[in-house]
Amino acid sequence: MANPDNVRECSGPSLDLVVGAPGRGLSPEQCHTEPPLGDTWGGPRLPMRHRRPRTRRPESTYLLHVGFSSIVPVMRVKDVYPLVVVEDPVAVRDWYARHLGFSAAFDTDWFVYLVSGGERPFALAFMRDGLDFQLPQFRTAMSGDALVITIEVEDVRAAHDEICATGARPEVSLRDEPWGQRHFMLRDPAGGWVDIVQQTDPDPAFLDQVADRQPGT
Repeated sequence: MANPDNVRECSGPSLDLVVGAPGRGLSPEQCHTEPPLGDTWGGPRLPMRHRRPRTRRPESTYLLHVGFSSIVPVMRVKDVYPLVVVEDPVAVRDWYARHLGFSAAFDTDWFVYLVSGGERPFALAFMRDGLDFQLPQFRTAMSGDALVITIEVEDVRAAHDEICATGARPEVSLRDEPWGQRHFMLRDPAGGWVDIVQQTDPDPAFLDQVADRQPGT
């Protein structure tokens, strides 16, 4: 496999990685089979982690998973949030604020950007449908059961009581699921589902049943 001039190979016991950026490659000495203290990185399902140079991350860094034959760019992500096209974003804003404690970080009559409370805020955005200055992909309102927004909490029973005290009424009552969830569901004014979830221990019998359905088993 051809190796670009600005990329160097790092080899481990069970995988090969190529890491690099213009003018900056990792030397084999900078690869370790055990993570150091502090900053580490690694892809999903990798059997080990590797050290990053203790410098500012280059503008572009690449990981090459040998066997996939592709160089995957690692984006410098600043934020991730869904943008939901609705008929009335103001009504949706008010509902999320009243019942779920979200606040508007950006607010107009055609677009709202909402953030949750807590130590780790999460964001949702809603935009009015049919805007002629938007691309066609942004003009059709979400409808029906096309959207489920899941909000995970530590204590779903307490969240249920708090939300009901604001006047909201769940359309799916508090219940336990065999795959390991306790949850209830509401509909927002746009018709989207909001699923309030607490993770629980799964039912072993359910796991055995699902395992029997896996291809090749």
